[in-house]
Amino acid sequence: MKNILLYFAKIAKFALLCFVLCSASLQAQTATRAYEGFMVFHYPVKQQPLMDELVKKTRMRVLAIKSFFSVDSVRPVQIYFTRFEETYQSFTHKGLPEWSQAVAMASRRTVIIKISDAAEIERVPGVFIHELVHIFLYDYAPADIPVWIHEGIAQKLSKEQLTLEEKLRIGNALAGNYLIPFEDMDSLLTFNKGKAELAYDLAYTAMDYLMREFGRDKVRALLLGWDNSRGYDENFKAVLGIDYVDFEVDWYRWLKERYRWMVLLNIENFVFLIFILLLAWAFLAVKRRNYKKRAYWKATDEQDFDNE
Repeated sequence: MKNILLYFAKIAKFALLCFVLCSASLQAQTATRAYEGFMVFHYPVKQQPLMDELVKKTRMRVLAIKSFFSVDSVRPVQIYFTRFEETYQSFTHKGLPEWSQAVAMASRRTVIIKISDAAEIERVPGVFIHELVHIFLYDYAPADIPVWIHEGIAQKLSKEQLTLEEKLRIGNALAGNYLIPFEDMDSLLTFNKGKAELAYDLAYTAMDYLMREFGRDKVRALLLGWDNSRGYDENFKAVLGIDYVDFEVDWYRWLKERYRWMVLLNIENFVFLIFILLLAWAFLAVKRRNYKKRAYWKATDEQDFDNE
């Protein structure tokens, strides 16, 4: 009996030792570091250069966000970076769509960002700022803002302008008449990747239009004054002085003026346009050459007549 107890004691000591060593190993592979006084990064040690570069690239954008929301001090936000889809999903417990790279759990003041390949690394600065805006907006707005406004603000404050690819996507949607109604964006997480990308683009344009047309102060007032007990018309009328339907009509007209022509830049349309231009150039070149020949023949005939 004594020998058995000693045997189990040795096993227990060995298990404890393994646990301590494994814990030390895990701690050695991950790091925690605070940036800008309120952002607490949790990341694999090997990604330290990436974290430093991320903070460097986004510092001015973070300051712009604080300025937009008129805040000086911010309560700490925990930001976790992971390389694994399984870890990313386990953090959130939301069953996020496959196209998702990050999520903000605003009530827990936590952001989870997945960095598993080169494409995701390239997108990290914009994705990081986008999720950070969701945290700021949660603190700023007293009510649950509609998804399209939430995402539109996050998109607008996380980038200077739409990329050519995003503009083309809007142009194609206008030409094909498959724009997504803003109210439908409440189901954003059920969209496929292509539809989700278009939804984000359209939400950006909505906020871009509102800020250009009414100014940032009015947009902030809309966020602060949003009341879920009222309808869209009442909320828009109370702050912007227009009905929601009027906003949609004006935004759609503005959208067409700015982006419908982008459809011409699709590769197939671009090639066709080049082909038409080449045909026109060839036609004019032949016509010019024929004109010169006729002029030459006429001049020659007149010279022969004078000689006679």
